[in-house]
Amino acid sequence: MPKTFSKPWYGIAIPCVIISFLGYGSQLLIFKKYPISKNQQQIFQIELILIWLTYYIAIKMKPGSPKAKFEPIENSKYKIWSNYCFKCKNNKPERAHHCKTCDTCVLALDHHCPWTMNCNIILRKTY
Repeated sequence: MPKTFSKPWYGIAIPCVIISFLGYGSQLLIFKKYPISKNQQQIFQIELILIWLTYYIAIKMKPGSPKAKFEPIENSKYKIWSNYCFKCKNNKPERAHHCKTCDTCVLALDHHCPWTMNCNIILRKTY
């Protein structure tokens, strides 16, 4: 059974609190005692905005599922049953796996992330 939080929104709330504390708390606690220039403050704000943006993209980006009527290639070196999902009761392409948490087949599934409540795919490594 996959590890998930008892309340699903905890997975998103915890990183939001950490980002907020490190981002805005450092401005209130550290930068008041050790002032930085306007340019450094602007760069810090831009970096903080980019952190929020990439986290939002990681949450909202859909992982992608195989087509409902996927037909496997006949000359495949694998047996047909290895490309069949018994839970979805459908054929699936190579490198597609069934996510137990989302209960769907996902193309290029890496893992289900509790911090984004979403499936991480190999193509999403940048976010």
